[in-house]
Amino acid sequence: TGWAGFVESANAPEAYREQAVPAARHGLRVNTLITRCLPEVLDIWEAVAARTPIRHLRWALVHLNVASEEALARIRRLGVVVTTNPISYLWRSGAAEALRAGDPHRLMPHRSLLRQRIPFGLATDNKPANPWLAFRAVVERRDMASGEMLGARERLTRLQALRAMTVGGAWITCSERTQGVLAPGRCADMAVLDRDPLSAPLETIDRMTVRLTMVGGRLVHGRA
Repeated sequence: TGWAGFVESANAPEAYREQAVPAARHGLRVNTLITRCLPEVLDIWEAVAARTPIRHLRWALVHLNVASEEALARIRRLGVVVTTNPISYLWRSGAAEALRAGDPHRLMPHRSLLRQRIPFGLATDNKPANPWLAFRAVVERRDMASGEMLGARERLTRLQALRAMTVGGAWITCSERTQGVLAPGRCADMAVLDRDPLSAPLETIDRMTVRLTMVGGRLVHGRA
């Protein structure tokens, strides 16, 4: 995948349906940006799934922003996966997004995703490309400007956030057999940080640095 800038292609519902139906029939994975159109996309995916199973294809709802309990139940029944963008919608503009949502607990409901057993991962959207800022955002759930806490019941623990970044990310990319955890038979990919993200002061998390990086068991950065 190459970087091509921010370009969004919008489709009318019927045009989108015409693309989704053959994608399912031919066993193709569909990834759809649903920041403002989750109900409409779920309507189409449910209609497609009624004719052609999609659960095994792991279709992805990208940038899940606001979701009700009813919407989460629909997502679970479809068996699809989710990514969220907490830097943009919890940290940078969280207060405004919570106001738009009506209830801050509907904004990026990460704990509810866990409760519903919906696989999800955390994205950065390069705003900035710092996964630890996303980690901090889902643990704190505070607006950048005001410091207001947004939907405390949906905060993740540090371990839950770390699993979303690792195990969750591996599942979403269909690489759970080789990545996501350090274990025999998996890829020996790892980074050694200058502090423990599970115990370091939360306000320092997004400033962590990498001391050592290994890819496939080979040292590519730092010293052993």
